Amino acid sequence: MPPKHLLYRDVQPIRTVTVETINGEDGATSEYVDVLRKMFDVRIDYKTVVLYRQL
Repeated sequence: MPPKHLLYRDVQPIRTVTVETINGEDGATSEYVDVLRKMFDVRIDYKTVVLYRQL
């Protein structure tokens, strides 16, 4: 389950969540990146995915 509650909570939401691995794969090459793009603003780095709250 994506960490949506961390970015969207009412009190002290986190600005970004960095995902290094998804099911043992580098986050940047995971098949789930497209799903994450529907839920968050996403930045792909070399091996990680950085999630931002959608505005």
